[in-house]
Amino acid sequence: MVKKALVGLWATCVLLALNSSATSAATPDAVLNASSTPYSAGAATLPGTIEAENFDNGGEGIAYHDLTGGNKGGAYRQSDVDIEAATEGGYNVGWIGVGEWLNYSVNVSITGSYLIEARVASAGVMAARSISSSAERTSPVR
Repeated sequence: MVKKALVGLWATCVLLALNSSATSAATPDAVLNASSTPYSAGAATLPGTIEAENFDNGGEGIAYHDLTGGNKGGAYRQSDVDIEAATEGGYNVGWIGVGEWLNYSVNVSITGSYLIEARVASAGVMAARSISSSAERTSPVR
């Protein structure tokens, strides 16, 4: 089954949502009914790893919401999402503002409970971190 996963990194929290209600193009809910497409070879398979920089294709308000123009980190992809090279290899999504989010397409291959782990960093004290999820089925379960 293919699902839409929405990850938003706010200044001091991480949100992972698999949900479906539509509101406006500038909100996370609206993106799930828009036409974003998986980045690269296809939807990420869960269980598995989702690399933050591999958010969906589709642009502002569909695949992501970013409050600033341009990629401040200048790495990996040409979009308004701020991506930089990580010191240990790979990439980081950074310069995250309140209300910014990223959309991911995922294929959940095994029904069950999942442990979500996130690598996060902050220049200040991380006062709050939260992860929440719900699901939207976009293809029939067989």
